[in-house]
Amino acid sequence: IESNTYSWNIDAVKTIGVRSLLVVNTKNIDSATAVQIDVLYHDLSDNLKGIQWNKFSHPKWKQVDFGDMDFIDWPVYKEKYIFTIENTFMLMAIIAAILSFIQIYFIINKLWKRKHERAVAESISISAMFISILINGFFAIKNIDGGNYPQLSANLMWIGASIISTIIGVGLYVSTNRGLGFFKLLLAALNLERKEAGDLAKVFFKPSGASKIIEILGRVAMVDNDLDDKERNFIQSFADNWGIKLNWEEIKKYADESEARFQELRKAMNAYLSTTPPKEQASQLMDVISLLVNVDGVLTNEEDLMLSELTGLIMKYLGKANEVDVFKVAVVPQSAEQEKAIEALLKDLKKEHIAGGWAYISETYYSERYAEIISAQYRAFDIFSVVFKFNNLQPLEKYVQEKESKN
Repeated sequence: IESNTYSWNIDAVKTIGVRSLLVVNTKNIDSATAVQIDVLYHDLSDNLKGIQWNKFSHPKWKQVDFGDMDFIDWPVYKEKYIFTIENTFMLMAIIAAILSFIQIYFIINKLWKRKHERAVAESISISAMFISILINGFFAIKNIDGGNYPQLSANLMWIGASIISTIIGVGLYVSTNRGLGFFKLLLAALNLERKEAGDLAKVFFKPSGASKIIEILGRVAMVDNDLDDKERNFIQSFADNWGIKLNWEEIKKYADESEARFQELRKAMNAYLSTTPPKEQASQLMDVISLLVNVDGVLTNEEDLMLSELTGLIMKYLGKANEVDVFKVAVVPQSAEQEKAIEALLKDLKKEHIAGGWAYISETYYSERYAEIISAQYRAFDIFSVVFKFNNLQPLEKYVQEKESKN
């Protein structure tokens, strides 16, 4: 009894202490009561350290020990539970350590057989091995303090495996490196790794359909049959960031005096959109194309034409087609022979009832000038065709009525 515990004891007095026990009668308890006991037990055992360190807790809490059962000679409610959980965790830790040994053996065995190959050495990340040594070192110290020896053994094995991998990774066993010191090889390996560090990041940030985007940009640049240096540098910056090697001679072949270049560019955009890229990416492409056609400070008629058409295609993909003008081409046969010719030659047209009669309707276009180019191609076959706004059929009705009155 500490001195001054009572007003009358001036000196500390040695006496006999009796351990305090929380005793629960578990005979015939129901499941609900068993759960309550479990909750109480876990609350106390899991929070024991916090209770002990709390300055408002009674000092006796520092003497509480949930694992001290050596002097208990009768059945204890939690004794079997503690034994089972602790041993289960220990068994799992031992199994994990054994599996770690087997895993490490297979890894090192494969590397060791090929330690003389430069490609194998260069495939090992020295930085990753250093990080592995550091992480497992920290855990090893923690497991020594906690007495978790199976996990400690696994940490030590991984540290050993990382050291062996580092020795192989610096190229110490590569024949062409003989005579070079370890630290010189280490610096060379780290320098190589520094250069390669961004490769995986480039893959992650490389957009889906990157090669198709480059093709679209190349065709846009060549749509006026003139490749400006500013346009070239603009496209090259994207290719460099995405790790794509450009063949500018192939891109120059996109030059074409015929109107087929417009159709090929439109086809390239449809091919890209068919890959269902993220809508944010498609929207950004629309801005990129606009920047490209204006990068040289000159907006040619061809660039303006295709900017409208490509923007419309992207807007449709984004679900905003109602925000842009929509045009179609109607091909109207003037005889049974023409109708047969249209069905045989122009299979991409769809026969529809429109403006009081029948006409063969093209796909949707987003530039009136582009639709006029397509219409002119049909008229080259001496077939009557007209461009009309999809939501405004009056011009078409006027053309059809005039034609019918003449007939």
